Amino acid sequence: MKLLILLSLLTFGKVSDLNSQNTSKIDSLKNEIAHSPEDTNKVNQLIELSSCYNYLASTEKMLYLNEAYLLAKKIGFKRKEEFTLYVVSKVYFERGMYDLSFAYAIKYIEFLEKEKLTDKLLSAQNLLGNIYQKQGKFNEARQCFLKAAQYYQSTENYQRLGVVLNNMSILFLDSFKLDSALSYSVSAYKIFTQYKQDSSSIANSLNLISSIEILKGNYQSALSKSNEALSIYSKIGIKLGVALSYMTIGDVYFKIQHYSESLENYNLCLQNLSGEHWLVQLRECYSSLAKLHAIKGDFKEAYKNLSLYNMYNDSIAKNETSSKFLEMEVKYELSKSEKLLAEKEKEVIEKKLEISKKNTQRNILVLSVLGIALLLSVSIKAYYQKQKDNVLIKKQKEIVENKHKEITDSINYAERIQRSFLATTEILDKYLGVTSSSPKHEGVSRSKRNYFVFFRPKDVVSGDFYWAAELNNGNFAYCCADSTGHGVPGAIMSILNISSLEKSIETQTEPHQILSETRRIIINRLKKDGSKEGGKDGMDCSLLVLDKERKKLSFALANNPVFIVRSVAPSSPKKEGISRSNAQELLEFKADKMPVGKHEKDTEPFNLHTINVQPGDTIYTLTDGFSDQFGGAKNKKYMIKNVKELLLQIVHLPMSEQKQKLSEAFDQWKGTNEQVDDVCVIGVRV
Repeated sequence: MKLLILLSLLTFGKVSDLNSQNTSKIDSLKNEIAHSPEDTNKVNQLIELSSCYNYLASTEKMLYLNEAYLLAKKIGFKRKEEFTLYVVSKVYFERGMYDLSFAYAIKYIEFLEKEKLTDKLLSAQNLLGNIYQKQGKFNEARQCFLKAAQYYQSTENYQRLGVVLNNMSILFLDSFKLDSALSYSVSAYKIFTQYKQDSSSIANSLNLISSIEILKGNYQSALSKSNEALSIYSKIGIKLGVALSYMTIGDVYFKIQHYSESLENYNLCLQNLSGEHWLVQLRECYSSLAKLHAIKGDFKEAYKNLSLYNMYNDSIAKNETSSKFLEMEVKYELSKSEKLLAEKEKEVIEKKLEISKKNTQRNILVLSVLGIALLLSVSIKAYYQKQKDNVLIKKQKEIVENKHKEITDSINYAERIQRSFLATTEILDKYLGVTSSSPKHEGVSRSKRNYFVFFRPKDVVSGDFYWAAELNNGNFAYCCADSTGHGVPGAIMSILNISSLEKSIETQTEPHQILSETRRIIINRLKKDGSKEGGKDGMDCSLLVLDKERKKLSFALANNPVFIVRSVAPSSPKKEGISRSNAQELLEFKADKMPVGKHEKDTEPFNLHTINVQPGDTIYTLTDGFSDQFGGAKNKKYMIKNVKELLLQIVHLPMSEQKQKLSEAFDQWKGTNEQVDDVCVIGVRV
């Protein structure tokens, strides 16, 4: 979740370059260290030198801290051995090297146990809990946080107690246990305010509460908390907190479709991030702006912000790759340093043994040491060569993986944008979730829904789409459509088609008029696509409108049919154009043979169909992806006549089971063949 990423970075600060003012100090310390004996003063010098480097941007910081730790351990400088163990673990954590952070946290805890430092041992549980959380170990993290919370409560350290409670909240939020997450964040907020802790902690808690309220759909509460946090951050001058608050406020306005206010707050977020190195926050802000402009139909701005999103995403990916190489380097340097320390300790022991041994034994020992040294020399040379080969292979592998990840991330991002344009479960439940004779209620369960949407894109993104909206006269419209193309081009076309539909219903309420207006908008928008006659892209679709009483259905059809299956008395005479199976009749309504887009007939109006529906009627509309799928014993198309027969066979089932049967039939027919096109089928029972 982007808000949790931003909150965590509020704690750890921004990434920055090495301060140029530290250069002379660094040179001076390096000179002193080079001429210092291995004593406590040198440990302190190494720690001071490490502090001249930024936590997140420097390899040197880690190496000097490791050297300080090893020297403190060697000379028995307990106080600084404890200090460096903790700091090294924390630095690795902040750099995203969780395995190394965990290893040093365990060493730190073992040191505290050995020295019987019980108080610090209990407080160390919070550090270990943070690492477990990043490693995805929920139960272990929870146990650590609980131990730390109990300790801080017993010692009345309310500042640290509040921090641990917020950590617990984020832990439950990661697992989408929203009630527990809210409970812990509210407790932290109360502690910070009751015991008058620093303002930034209060603001952090407010923003955490706001993020949970957004997920729970409590938008007014979320807006109130974010505005309160914004006021605090502004007073104490924390720019990142100000930016985070504007981002959260923008998200709330986006959720409630107040797009102008949302855009204003996203832009204020960018202003506060301007000139800084907060890559993650900039990426997330441009992501939100891209989605917002796409919904508003401003595709030029959407593309511009999507490009900026990709630019920052690439920068972050490069930093992550750099972090991996840094982790390899640090592990190697650490291994080398520990090996040298072990060899020095071994050398001291051997010198003591030499005093008590005879010359012959000493000579044998010397020969043995020389043999071992020779073996080590050969082994080390082979090791270095292997390391070089591994690094080369790993670099090549990472290049391929990064390119693959870049493409996959872009497609997945496109899929998220497209999903935001499709009909939501909330609007479908509201208008189609129960029959007209059933009592109205919220939270329709899947098993009781009187509709289904069988949506199976050929690729991650789709040219097919399903859309729904309430019209100005209170009637309900829904659409099943097949845009030109599939994959990414089809998805882009589907977004244009949906935005054109949304524009047309601002003035039209009848389905045939909506399609005609949508066609006009699409043709006008594609005039400047670079082709000689203007774009001929568009969509095939069926647009259906149910009146408020759910008694009358009107629809217009562009190359896509509509079927209505209705129960009939067994004695009823067979009607022309109607097939009968199990006392059911299937009414088929032929589509106009023209798309919604530029066409030789694009000046002709679409036909309007109107029918009085009866309780129990089941309405089906679909694209051609199901019937065009190749498969079966003879590897032929499924064909529309088999689709109609399948609908007659399953119409008596609950709608959720009908969807399952369609999925099973499609998969069985397709077999090992490739899916040839996007598939979308909508069923609605009146």
